Amino acid sequence: MIVRRWLRALCLPPLLLMFLASTPAARAADDGGASTAAPVKAAAVATGRPIREIFGFALAGRLADPNVGYASWNFDDLSTVAFFALHIAASGGVIHDTSWTIWNSATLTGLVSTAHAHGVKVVVAITAPSARADQCSALYNDQVTVTQIVAEVQAKGVDGVNIDYEGSLANCNTTPPTTPTSNQALVTRLAKDMRAGLDAVNASYYLSIDTYSGSAMGSDGFFNIPALNPYVDSFFVMAYDMDYANQSHSPLNCPKFCLAPVSPQAGYWWNDTNSMNQYKNVVGGAKVILGQPYYGRVACVASATAHAVAQSYLTAATYIEALAVATSPDVKPGTFRVHRDATDVIGQDRWDTWYDLSLGCWREMYWSDAATLTARYKLVNDLDLRGVGFWTLDYGGGSPELWSTISTYFKSCYALSVSASPPSPQLSSTAVTVTGAATCPDADPVYRFYVQAPGSTAYKLLRDYATDANLAWDTTGLKPGGYRFSVWARDANSLGRYGNASGTWDVYSNSFVYQLTSKPCTSVGASAAPASPAGVGAGITISATAAGCPNALFNFSMLAPGATSYQVVQAYSSSATFNWSTAGLKPGTYRFSVWARDVSSWGVYGNSAGRWDAYNNATVYTLKSCTGVTVLVSPPSPKAAGTTVTVTANGAGCPNPSPLYRFALLAPGATSYQLVQDYSTNATFTWNTTGLAPGTYRFSIWVKDAQSGGAAGNSAGRWDAYNNGTTYTLS
Repeated sequence: MIVRRWLRALCLPPLLLMFLASTPAARAADDGGASTAAPVKAAAVATGRPIREIFGFALAGRLADPNVGYASWNFDDLSTVAFFALHIAASGGVIHDTSWTIWNSATLTGLVSTAHAHGVKVVVAITAPSARADQCSALYNDQVTVTQIVAEVQAKGVDGVNIDYEGSLANCNTTPPTTPTSNQALVTRLAKDMRAGLDAVNASYYLSIDTYSGSAMGSDGFFNIPALNPYVDSFFVMAYDMDYANQSHSPLNCPKFCLAPVSPQAGYWWNDTNSMNQYKNVVGGAKVILGQPYYGRVACVASATAHAVAQSYLTAATYIEALAVATSPDVKPGTFRVHRDATDVIGQDRWDTWYDLSLGCWREMYWSDAATLTARYKLVNDLDLRGVGFWTLDYGGGSPELWSTISTYFKSCYALSVSASPPSPQLSSTAVTVTGAATCPDADPVYRFYVQAPGSTAYKLLRDYATDANLAWDTTGLKPGGYRFSVWARDANSLGRYGNASGTWDVYSNSFVYQLTSKPCTSVGASAAPASPAGVGAGITISATAAGCPNALFNFSMLAPGATSYQVVQAYSSSATFNWSTAGLKPGTYRFSVWARDVSSWGVYGNSAGRWDAYNNATVYTLKSCTGVTVLVSPPSPKAAGTTVTVTANGAGCPNPSPLYRFALLAPGATSYQLVQDYSTNATFTWNTTGLAPGTYRFSIWVKDAQSGGAAGNSAGRWDAYNNGTTYTLS
C-alpha cells in the first residue's frame, strides 16, 4: 500500500495532528494588522558555510535511524538543528517520556558532536500540552520550565531553545480564579523569561519561536509578533498546511477538503510571499525563517484532476515516500503523471496522479520537490530573509537533490584566484586576458573587475558583474608599470556577504599585479616621393621609418607656408606612410614633423600636443603653381566706344594644364574693380564697349593653377599670379 499512513502513524507531533481537528485559519492564518520595519542585511558567515540560516527540525524518534536520521544529513549545508522535542507538563516541568529518554542517550551526544564539528548549532524544541487548560497551567508555571530547560541546555552542551507552543487565542483562568490573562500574553512572557534565563548563563544562547504564517498580519491571534520580537533571535514561520487554510478561499472554494499546495508561493489566499513580506515589514528580514514542508498530502480521489476532492485515505507523505511513488509496484503501469500547479506558476508546486492497484482508486498528491523548494529559496534570497527551515529533516534524509539545492542557493563563493594570459610581464599593447576562478556553490558565479594604474590611488571599474570569468584587457596606449587588479566574485544566488559604497561581494582578490613594459623607438627618418618640388595637385607620399622599436606607431603633422603651428594630418597609427593630397593647397614650402613611438610605449617625451619616443621635422616640400600672366588686347588701344575688344591672358609656369583666369575692370574715375568674368578655364574675355563712357579702362587679370588654392589673396579672392598693367582707352 502506497503512502497511506495516517498522521499519527507518521509520528507527527501535535502541531500536525491538530490540523484535522482545528480550524484552518487558526493553524495557518492567524491574522491581524501590520507595521513596518527596515529590512536588515543577513550577517556574514564563516567561509564555506551557508550564507543564510538553514534550520531543520529533527524528530527524536528518528534521530538514530541510519537511513533518515542525522547520519544521513549533510551538516555542511545546515546552520541549526532543533531536537524535537521535550514535552512540557501542566506543572511546567519536562515530561519524562520517550523523547526524554532519547535526550539523555548517546543518540543526542552523537548529534551534538557531529553538528558542532561542522559549526552547526543544536537547540532543543519544547512543546506545550495540547489541552488548553493544561497549556494554560504550563504557561503560568513558566519559571519551572525556564529553570529546567536552561539546566538541560547547559548539561547537554546545546546552543539554545526553540519554543513550539501552539493554539488559538484564549484567556487562561487561574485557580483560584483571578483576572484571566490571555495565552498570547503568557507566550510572550515565556519568551521573555526564557531569554532572561538563557542570558543569565550565556548571552550567546540562541532562542527561536515557531509561529503561524499569518501571525504578522496583526496582534489579535495566538502570537503577538511585535511583542515577541525583543526576546527572540528568529521566527520560524510555519508556512505550511495552507492547503487547509485555503479551502474556503478563491481559487479553491471547496465545500469539502480538496487537495492543493501545502505551501503555495503565490496565487492563493494564504501564501508564502504574502506571509514573508508581512513578517519582514514587522520584524525585518534578518529575523525571519521561511519554514517549508518536507512532506505533502495524498488521498484517493474520484478522478485525476487538479484540486480533486479527497474521497478516502487522506494522509501525509514524507518527501522520501512521495519520491518513491513513481517506482512503486502499486502504481498501475502507464498511469503515473507529474503536474505543476497552474495557479501558482512561480511556485512550481508539484502534484502527482496515478491509479493505485492496492487501494483500487485514483490517487492525487501535492508535495514539494526540489523544483518547488528552489522557488522558495529564490524568494528567501530575493527578500533577503534570515533563512529557510524544514519540517522535518528526517522526512528528506540524505536525498542528494535536497542538499545540493540548499548548497546552490544558500552558500556563497568562498575562494578566488586570479591569473592572466599571457603571463606578466608583457609589452604594453599586448592583448591580455585576466581570469577569475571562484569556488562557489553555483556553477556560474559572477565576476567584477577593477584595475589600479601605476601611481594611482583609485581603482577603475573595467567590467561590472557578469558570468564571464574572463576579462579582455586592452593595454594599448597604457604606460609601463605594475597594474593591480581587484576582482570580486559572488555566487549567482548570493546578494554578497560583504559590501561597501561600491557594491557587494562574497570574495575578492586584489593581490594580482600585472607588469607592462615598453621598448621605445630611438630615432625616426622621413622621406617624400616624388621629390620636392612638385606642382600643386600632385599626389605626394611621405614615408617614415623608426629604429629601436618592434611595433612603431607614426604621427604626421604639417606646417603650412606662413603658419606658426603644426596641424595633425594623420594621427598615430601603424601606417608608416602619409598620402598627401595637395589639390587646393596654396603654393609654397611645407614642413613635416613625424613622431614615432612603439605600440608598447606611452611616449618617452611629450608636450601639450602629445607624446613621442623620437621625432623628425626636417622634411620640407615645395608646391609650385603659376608664376605669371601676360595679356594681349585686340584691336589695340585706343578705339571708339562701341568697339568689341578681345582681352586674352596666358598663364606662365602653371604645372597643370587648363589654368583658371579671372577678369576685373576699373572704369575711368572709379576706385574699385568690377568683376566682369569670374574664374574659368576661358583665357579670353570679349569686352562689349557699346555705351561706355570715353576714357582709360584698366584690366586686372588673375591666374590660378587648376589644382591651386591660390598663392596669395585678399578680400576679393585668391590667385597665384596677376597682371593689372593692361589699359585700354575708349574715345
